[in-house]
Amino acid sequence: MTKLEDVFLLENAYDLSIDGIVITDGNGICLKVNDAYIRISGMSREQMIGKSHFEMEKSGEVKNSCVVRTLREKRVVTEYVNYVSTNKSALVTGTPVFDDDHNIVLTVMNVRDLTELNELKEHLFKERELRSQYERTIAELRQRELLDDFVVNDHSMLQILEMAKMVAMVDSSVLITGETGTGKEKIAKYIHQNSARSDRPFITINCGAIPESIAESELFGYEKGAFTGALSTGKKGLIELANTGTLFLDEVGELSLSMQVRLLRVLQTGKLMRVGGKKECDVDFRLVSATNRDLSTMVSEGTFREDLYYRIAVIPIQVPPLRERVDDIIPLADHFLSDVNSRYNLHRSLDPSAYKALLGYSWPGNVREMKNVMERVAVTNKGERIGGADFPFSENREEYLGENISLKERLCQIEREYILKAYEKQGNVRKAAASLGMAVTTYERKRIAYMNRQP
Repeated sequence: MTKLEDVFLLENAYDLSIDGIVITDGNGICLKVNDAYIRISGMSREQMIGKSHFEMEKSGEVKNSCVVRTLREKRVVTEYVNYVSTNKSALVTGTPVFDDDHNIVLTVMNVRDLTELNELKEHLFKERELRSQYERTIAELRQRELLDDFVVNDHSMLQILEMAKMVAMVDSSVLITGETGTGKEKIAKYIHQNSARSDRPFITINCGAIPESIAESELFGYEKGAFTGALSTGKKGLIELANTGTLFLDEVGELSLSMQVRLLRVLQTGKLMRVGGKKECDVDFRLVSATNRDLSTMVSEGTFREDLYYRIAVIPIQVPPLRERVDDIIPLADHFLSDVNSRYNLHRSLDPSAYKALLGYSWPGNVREMKNVMERVAVTNKGERIGGADFPFSENREEYLGENISLKERLCQIEREYILKAYEKQGNVRKAAASLGMAVTTYERKRIAYMNRQP
């Protein structure tokens, strides 16, 4: 390659550079300027070629010349410069070129246009802010959606939900205690929905509704051929189905001692063995338990294992009964009545005497009882307006069963009343069924059916 070709290539590379380049001699006289610098600075070649940077700085044509600093300090100098005429920002680096006697013979000034970079940076910042705003909005909407199932005005319940949201962030075991019907399962679901496992399974086990004879196979599953009548494919237990998600043990105080031992081992080892199995499998779940019983008393009585108690009660949450949440009574009544109106296309409303009756009642069955009561009075009331005397707990109420119904309908209503009241009184399925002399499975089937249809 000839020297002429070398010069040609150098000139092209010089002018094709997207960075501005200015070359001066050892006295700061401008020798060469490329097109990029003209574009960035807004100055012409006529203004610069053959001119001294010292003079241009003095006259104000160039402010804080990087060339001048480089010559004075005899080192590489970098500055951030704003070019007013083009409204561009640039990172300017002046590099001295020395001869053998350490005298500066040339300076090379490199000018990197930061305007587009700053615009991109600002665009990215705005995008991040917008994304952050969207995420906050989505989180708020999601939170509002999660709270839609809760009607909470009472300060103590708001504190409980705040605590539940806080503990949802970790995997510590939670024990929710409180009277039957206070909404313990809703709080368990709220913890799950606010946790990192929210998109994973939420498995509920009602420990009081599973007969002892099948409890082991239902909870832990079984291998094929484990017992007569077992599926040929085997079956996963409820605990195994909760893997990666949340396991909710409702009425945990009803677990037999033998089931307590097996559950404790799963919690301690993170491993589970099916009935008839020979090999353990790994399980990873977050445990939330609930009970209306005093487990600490049961521990002292020997009916609940102490080591299991401390395993499941790492974080205790005590839900107060409805009678202690006075600020929630009216909002809950309005909420349940609105729900019944919507489901059955009714237009019932409460008058002041109804609110007085609601506030004056002790609600032994708590929120569950209120839900049933509001549905009952809404469906059976003859008029649109519901008064205090219309409630079944009112001393002045008329007989809500009515007169113009068949014997079959009357017996059905009486059975419904007995089944629901038994649960409110006993606090769990097994005891309620025993008090009525019914099989647990039959009682639970009827209870669920009556809860899901009008009286």
